Amino acid sequence: MESNILVTVLINCRNEEKLISRAIKSVLFQNYKNIEVIIWDDASSDSTSEIIQTFKDKRINFLRTQTI
Repeated sequence: MESNILVTVLINCRNEEKLISRAIKSVLFQNYKNIEVIIWDDASSDSTSEIIQTFKDKRINFLRTQTI
């Protein structure tokens, strides 16, 4: 039985260039596909935001705070 319930996953991060790709892939590769991923980058000073932007999945909504 298919479910149409939308599941929202929030990933909050700051300077997580070593782990952010793994976290995003973990969500996107789930069996359940009706998801949205909100990624909130809290003014990272490393390459976290660049890594996030390499993902071209329409289920990802990327938000970034410029300053802390």
